[in-house]
Amino acid sequence: MSGLRARFARSIDLDVGGTAWRALPERAALWLQPRWLVVADAHVGKAATFRARGVPVPEGTTQANLARLTALIEEDPGCSTIFYRQLSRALGNRLLQIYDTVAECGGGPAGSPQ
Repeated sequence: MSGLRARFARSIDLDVGGTAWRALPERAALWLQPRWLVVADAHVGKAATFRARGVPVPEGTTQANLARLTALIEEDPGCSTIFYRQLSRALGNRLLQIYDTVAECGGGPAGSPQ
């Protein structure tokens, strides 16, 4: 089974107010018309921000989240991607580091929110 079909086999189709949605196991939803991938509360950089304040959390979560989101976006390049609510919890200079990390994954120019 191809990656796209395998992902859809684990998804749930929904009718919300007469519009067709697909809930995806990668913690995102696809609004089938107009073909929008909706990601809520991505929290890019959340663990690094907590670690900087002395809270012990696992490392590598930002890269894992970006890899998961990149794979979703690359599966259907015709889809628009919408980030809803909190994209990042990073504060101060850490925010620019997060934008640079997102840019390395193809999310926009380094040092600027997109």
